[in-house]
Amino acid sequence: MNEKTICILGAGPAGIVTALKLRQLGYSPMVLDCKKNTGVVRAESLSPGVFTLLETIGIDLDEFHEICNPIERSFKFWNKEMIGTVNPPGFLTDRGQFDSLLRDIAINRGISLLPDSKVVSLEVTNEGWNICFRHDEKYQILKAGFLVDASGKKSIIRGVKKRVAASTLAVSGSWENTRFKKNETILESGTNYWLWGAILSNEVFYVTLFLDPQLCRIPGGDGLVRMYRNYLGKTKFFKSCLRGKLRGNLIANDVTPFYYEKPSGFNYIKVGESSAGLDPVSSQGIQSSMTGAIQAAIVINTILTDPKNALLAIEFYQERQQELIRLHTEKISAVYAAAYPRKNNPFWVNRNIASHQSELLPETESWTASQRVKFSPEAGLIPTGCIIGNQVSSRPGLAHPMLKRPIVFWENMEIDSILGTMQGCFELSEWIRRWSEKINPLAAVRLFDQLKNMGALVATQE
Repeated sequence: MNEKTICILGAGPAGIVTALKLRQLGYSPMVLDCKKNTGVVRAESLSPGVFTLLETIGIDLDEFHEICNPIERSFKFWNKEMIGTVNPPGFLTDRGQFDSLLRDIAINRGISLLPDSKVVSLEVTNEGWNICFRHDEKYQILKAGFLVDASGKKSIIRGVKKRVAASTLAVSGSWENTRFKKNETILESGTNYWLWGAILSNEVFYVTLFLDPQLCRIPGGDGLVRMYRNYLGKTKFFKSCLRGKLRGNLIANDVTPFYYEKPSGFNYIKVGESSAGLDPVSSQGIQSSMTGAIQAAIVINTILTDPKNALLAIEFYQERQQELIRLHTEKISAVYAAAYPRKNNPFWVNRNIASHQSELLPETESWTASQRVKFSPEAGLIPTGCIIGNQVSSRPGLAHPMLKRPIVFWENMEIDSILGTMQGCFELSEWIRRWSEKINPLAAVRLFDQLKNMGALVATQE
């Protein structure tokens, strides 16, 4: 095993999951917890995929089920239309408890974690990194061969940061004595804002207002509170909070989606919000951070143990980051388009960015079983980075301009083994028959439909 010291800056889900996966691969990473625990309770929704990811790194889910409550009811008042759902997929958790449990698991697995460690400076050397940090009021130097930046959206390793959508500010508050029930979530849109709220088992209702930062410039020491109350008062669901009591101070955060241009290099990698930040309307932030963290650990393992594939691994990681941004943009744009469909509202139009970038798929006609078909000249197999076991390796991938990424596997089988040849033209039924010798016939039909709809297969009179 490569003996280079791996240092992880940040002990949120991205940093800890990276550490746990690296530990699973035989490494002994050092984690510097760069943030103090504020003790502030913050409700957050989790998609079910989070637990699948935890299982892949060998975590027993029993403890998490104690702090993650299934959502019992959700209410969505979007474009003045109310949709109520009983037992929707997803969970609610106190983010502080969730992060704390992950850290405890890491420590129990022998991962070195230094809490309250403030990084003062980074120096790149021929051997890696010199990390100057303060812990227990003492300055220390840690030498590391590889650095993982999981420090959050401000990112200790600086780089070119690109905004994906319009600027958005989140203003969060906690309310007591409201009429809402625990394990409920509320989502509501207005003319130039939207709100999300949830109540945990402590009977405190957590409400976050999302709006343009320009609308928050209200003079006076209590300007933010007055603005927050004013917006709640305009809503159908959240105005009842005003009959309760606002507990503690409001917390304001920039939640504008973004990404860093170079998320990885030969001696570093950026994970979580140090790599990319998603729009909170998606509720996919933690799952995406954890997925990226597992990929990052595999990329690190490839760089350190298989140098000939190091560049391939770096490119693979950047491609996955860009794919995440693209898919996320498409998803949230559809949500925002439904929130306020009128086209004369800048707040919602500026957030529906995929509508300006969408690519039209070619229209396809119906083919009979005897239709002669061939591969488009634009389709071909190219070397493509993908995860094989715990390494990034190159495999042939089917590429075409209308495919968002090359197809390497289909039904868990390598695509070039299924296709056999891409030369010549055959009847539709013959293509499917050939592929059905390698995979399930229904899977062969699905593959044919996919390639036809994307233009990789074309009709011919040859």
